[in-house]
Amino acid sequence: PPGTFLIATIAELTKNKNISSLIGALAHVRNVHPEISLHAVVFGEGEEQKNLEAHIIRCGLQTIVTLAGFIPDAARLLPAFDLFVLPSLKEGLPYVLLEAGAGHVPIVAIDIPGVRDIVLPDFTGLLIPRDAESVASAIEKLLADTALKKSLTENMAVRVRETFSLPHMIEKTIALYQ
Repeated sequence: PPGTFLIATIAELTKNKNISSLIGALAHVRNVHPEISLHAVVFGEGEEQKNLEAHIIRCGLQTIVTLAGFIPDAARLLPAFDLFVLPSLKEGLPYVLLEAGAGHVPIVAIDIPGVRDIVLPDFTGLLIPRDAESVASAIEKLLADTALKKSLTENMAVRVRETFSLPHMIEKTIALYQ
């Protein structure tokens, strides 16, 4: 419905991706703020799908969380969302954050190596501890502060364009070999 705060994540559904903490966070936000219309879409598939489906049912979030499965080039859909959450427990260099930034979607991510290479805390995104309560707090913070949401989005779009563009990445890679 109009006015629904839309949250996305794109991930392989494995324990490492920690999607259960996003589900727990959504349950918390819904319980504390029943007046807020939320919906989260999880793009991806994997071995944890059945466990996540059961977790969604246990939390009573069947109408709030959609496990969309694998969607080719799901990043093209990100501009339709109000927030991107990456709750992973470990990452290399998560390109999905670059895709979210390029799509002008604010980012909440677990504060881990790899993510820190892309997200500058409280400037281009919110970096948080790895628990559901922290994910919930970050969602609530961005629900309440549209100015912060806008500045994070604009700063990340600039960072992606200036630091992670294809020409820049090629230049940096060539420099490493020289």
